[in-house]
Formats: sequence, C-alpha cells, structure tokens
Amino acid sequence: MDYGTTVAMENATEQLKEVAKYVTVDCDHHGVAYAINCMLDGNLEFIRKHNNCLH
Repeated sequence: MDYGTTVAMENATEQLKEVAKYVTVDCDHHGVAYAINCMLDGNLEFIRKHNNCLH
C-alpha cells in the first residue's frame, strides 16, 4: 500500500522513522512547519539525508 509522502519527526520512534520516506527535525525545532516549508520549496528529498533543506 502506498501512503504517498510520509514524514516522521526526528524524535519519533526508530520503527516509525524506518518506514517513513522522510525524517524532519524534532518538535522542539518546529519539524512539521520545517517539512512543509521544504516541500513547498521543492526540497523535501533533502531532509532525509541531511535533515536540512535549502532555502
């Protein structure tokens, strides 16, 4: 089953991060807003490797 774009927070469980397509920063660093911003900038794929998107 394909769930599309799945994003886990850095402070999520290891199991969740393993199945998520992307991992964003933790909740203390506004991970949801960060992931949305990266997605809108077209840089969501950069999160997984570097946990940082280009602005």
